[in-house]
Amino acid sequence: QGNTANDPITSFFPGLLYDVRMYNYALSAAAVANVYSPGLIGQWISGAANLVDTSGFTPPGTHDGVAVGTNAAALAWSSDVPTGFTGQSLDLRANNVAVQIDNTATTDANYQTTFDEGIATKFTAAFWFKAPAASLSGTWLGKSGNTPWGWKTRPLSPKADFTMRNNTGESVGSSMTSANDVTDGNWHHITAVFDGTASFRQIYVDGILQKQATGIPYAVTFNNLSHLVLGANQGNTANAPINSFFPGLLYDVRMYSDPLTAVEVADLAGLLAYSSWATTNAPGQTPGQDYDNDGVDNGIEYFMGQTGSSFTAMPGLDGTNTVTWTKDPAYLGTWQVQTSPDLSVWTNVAGTANGSSVSYTLPPGLGTWFVRLLVTPTPTP
Repeated sequence: QGNTANDPITSFFPGLLYDVRMYNYALSAAAVANVYSPGLIGQWISGAANLVDTSGFTPPGTHDGVAVGTNAAALAWSSDVPTGFTGQSLDLRANNVAVQIDNTATTDANYQTTFDEGIATKFTAAFWFKAPAASLSGTWLGKSGNTPWGWKTRPLSPKADFTMRNNTGESVGSSMTSANDVTDGNWHHITAVFDGTASFRQIYVDGILQKQATGIPYAVTFNNLSHLVLGANQGNTANAPINSFFPGLLYDVRMYSDPLTAVEVADLAGLLAYSSWATTNAPGQTPGQDYDNDGVDNGIEYFMGQTGSSFTAMPGLDGTNTVTWTKDPAYLGTWQVQTSPDLSVWTNVAGTANGSSVSYTLPPGLGTWFVRLLVTPTPTP
């Protein structure tokens, strides 16, 4: 239509249209890519000691975090991070402190629908947590999740839980708990997956599917008066108090606008570490093959943290009859030292690991003897 009063409608398009959108701000490159192929829409605490959203989905500063709670000033950072990762984790062990994500409730001046309409029918929430069993309580991540609104992830000791309200028609109740316990005080990776279109809901612990609910298609009950909160919960009333605090550590908190696959979840949890290494250093090959033909299997090179195609030198005995292999702290899998008098019959022996190496000392008086290291990287699911 032209720009004069009552101009006729012209220039008709004789085809199909779908999902027409208008935004009141300029989309970033990541946001444009996400419209075409849904993906990461929020990421916090992935190494840097700040609360900045590093996903790139919305303009900088839109969905950054802010400390909240009666003990907000006690928000801290810890060098304790999951194995194979670097940087700092979010330390909420002072209790009564959490992180509220800006512009995620309608009471915010620059409210965005990213975590409401943006994930109404499909989303994935993923993060690492650590806490001793005695303090495993509160809420890890969610948007209300109190009846009848929204969703949340939380510890229901000794299990992990993914709660979805108003889930009429599903094969389980609102609360869906893991099969595995998470009360050993170690780092655990939690992934909550929702697909209201295909009608399933899943919870993973450490990259392994724990439980799945199915049913009829449905959408999240909008909870736009509550904020997206890390380490606590907020009810779905205007300016509701923050409560249900989690007194532990969080790391690499992510939100996706689509349901991740089992392989994608496993990758987030670090189960595909060898696959990631092999993509660059031994594409298409198994740990037992030798991509660079230097006589050292790919699995050993991965164990030792070797990269590229240069020759990998294997260690020999030192003056104390000890052999020491370098070990990459990021290695995921098992290992075993073996000895043999004839290269035919091999016997398992106890090697010594100290984080960055594995060593074994041969007993005196054996004569000619052989030592080898076997590695089994964590397999692809």
